[in-house]
Amino acid sequence: MNPHHSRRRTLGALLLAAFLAAALAAGAAAFGIAPIRLDFDRDTRTGVITLNNDDTIRETFQVRLMRWTQDATGADHYEDSSDLVYFPRLMAVEPKDKRVIRIGSRGEPASDEKAYRLYVEEISDGAASAQAGSSIAVRMRFALPIFVAPAGKAESRAEVVDATLDKGQAHIRVHNAGNRSFKVETITLRDGATEVAEVAGWYVLAGATRDFAVPIPHDACTRLKSLEAQLKNESLDLRRTIAIDPARCGP
Repeated sequence: MNPHHSRRRTLGALLLAAFLAAALAAGAAAFGIAPIRLDFDRDTRTGVITLNNDDTIRETFQVRLMRWTQDATGADHYEDSSDLVYFPRLMAVEPKDKRVIRIGSRGEPASDEKAYRLYVEEISDGAASAQAGSSIAVRMRFALPIFVAPAGKAESRAEVVDATLDKGQAHIRVHNAGNRSFKVETITLRDGATEVAEVAGWYVLAGATRDFAVPIPHDACTRLKSLEAQLKNESLDLRRTIAIDPARCGP
């Protein structure tokens, strides 16, 4: 059996499973948010998020703002924040109706872009009336990214600082030397023109370094001498060659 075809069938099965899971989740609670990202700067200091309830029952939502940072490995960390003004923080949306969430920045911009996630969480009606401090059962949630531009010229500067192989995974470390975040859409490993593996990327915040791990199929790992890693988005195209040591292909 062609291993490349086998990998594609496996990927297809995983995508189908993800689609079915999403469909089941949507059946349990149907709501939509637009837009899916907000950017603030000196000229744009306020925004509106529209929340649609496409279900046939009344839904209750709570809204929370979290400051978003990344540690030395690029892992995401969140903590409650009051840096931005937003309301309402608790609301009910009638069936086939919509409500808006208003949000704005305050204070002066920092030297680096600041990142936040606005969590819009569907909760049970019983939880909405619970006393403060009690646990709340969250049914579904959406985390909207919000970015506040830096004081000076906003610029992201992406560079691959390292690309290695360990335990059958390619590790590509990407540093953002700029003051504005960027998002890697895809990381692809190729042997010449042949695609060996591909995974979705993620954000690299201002000043952060993120380690992207890409599993390599064992048969490809043991027979190849090198792979080319390509990281892309609409304006980004980073490439780095990864030397393959067969001794590092196993767990």
